[in-house]
Amino acid sequence: MGSTSSNGIGRLNGASSLRQPIILIVDDDDDNLLLLSYALEDLGYFTVQGRSGQEAIDLATRHAPNLILLDVLLPDMNGTVVIRHIRKRLKMRHTPIIAVTALARPVDQAKILAAGFTEYLSKPYMLDELGAAVERYLAPALKHPIKNDADYRNSCRAT
Repeated sequence: MGSTSSNGIGRLNGASSLRQPIILIVDDDDDNLLLLSYALEDLGYFTVQGRSGQEAIDLATRHAPNLILLDVLLPDMNGTVVIRHIRKRLKMRHTPIIAVTALARPVDQAKILAAGFTEYLSKPYMLDELGAAVERYLAPALKHPIKNDADYRNSCRAT
């Protein structure tokens, strides 16, 4: 259903008068990024992709996503640092951010959740786990989709 453009922004095929919720996916591993974007776009979601902590901060500020899937171990900064920067933005304080990481020990999970992540998804994950986690946080956004380009531009403005 969706495709990914060269600038890392997923696009939905077909015309629609309602915009889907935006999911920001951040992972430095191209295979992981591709898997997540294809899986979510196949479910009908609009995705924006980044490969570093700084890119995550910039894309979150620019697009004000409804949900963020964030790898914890990024090349330029740890995901816990990224989340602190994102949470400083008034508009992003309550955005669900799911850690998608290979750090699987219970102590790692506790630290990640204590750092402000909304949920934790351990790699490797099952696609049904991913879908269920996304649905948990995007169900409210699907009830109130963005209806036109002006609404979309207003939703992307940084505060």
